[in-house]
Amino acid sequence: MKKKRENAALGAVQEDVSMLPDSQAASSDATMVSGAKTARAGISAGMSDVEASVGEVRRARRANTSSVGETTGGASIRAAPSVPEVAEILVRRYGPWPDESAGPVIEQLVWFLLSTRTTVENCETAYTALRSAFSNWDEVAEAKEEELYGPLRPAGLYRARAKNLHAALSAIRERFGAVSLEALRAWPDDECESFLLSLPGVGLKVAHCVMSFGLARPVLAVDSHIWRVTRRLGWHNFQGETPSRRGADHLGALMPAGFDVLSLHVNLIRLGREACPSGEPRCGACPLGSICPKIGTEGSDP
Repeated sequence: MKKKRENAALGAVQEDVSMLPDSQAASSDATMVSGAKTARAGISAGMSDVEASVGEVRRARRANTSSVGETTGGASIRAAPSVPEVAEILVRRYGPWPDESAGPVIEQLVWFLLSTRTTVENCETAYTALRSAFSNWDEVAEAKEEELYGPLRPAGLYRARAKNLHAALSAIRERFGAVSLEALRAWPDDECESFLLSLPGVGLKVAHCVMSFGLARPVLAVDSHIWRVTRRLGWHNFQGETPSRRGADHLGALMPAGFDVLSLHVNLIRLGREACPSGEPRCGACPLGSICPKIGTEGSDP
């Protein structure tokens, strides 16, 4: 669980607004919904441009050229670097991420549900308190919702977390006869995703994190860091600060077969926090500086 808990610090903010009850987070809800509307509004208008851009990138790379299309203002536009090229550089910088899928899948789900909209320290405190208060996950499902308030209070939004967690564990128990997700190991990806998304409080990022970390599936979980970094790399040009479903699917389709998607997920988040934050990126500190097209970062540092 240690490695997983470290990862929560990299991407603790979940873009799903289902965690926030109206009475506790009206302003945050409005902000996130506004971002989601912006993303959806840009999808239709941007899809043809995305496909054209990807096509140009692929043709340019097959031709071994360093630019895509025409030059603008005397400066050539770099082709988007390939996924393996980026991944190799990031592994040299940060190292690979270990496989965590040997442990109980349900622990991954609980952890990622608690990691949304909080810090890793608060998530750790709440998770530890929950494990101390109940001997197993079935007891959590059998408990009254109010009994979860105390253990979950350190993570914040404890009433919403208790409601979603209790409902999710109860739904799992009803489906499988026990609070366990081990049956998902034999399910195909689409069925795993569909079931996880049916659980209260589970958005696309949490579902994909559970599949990637808990089931070792080559599924790219896209958070706001990955969304931003991959746009600047030229892997997509969907608009908005919140990852869209179509955008996440687009990025997932770029992953080569047999590829270490988990390490790329973690390392892109690390890169986003270290060198490519929102606002002005620190390109001089970025290990991808020599191959990144720096799309939309004209004001970045050298």
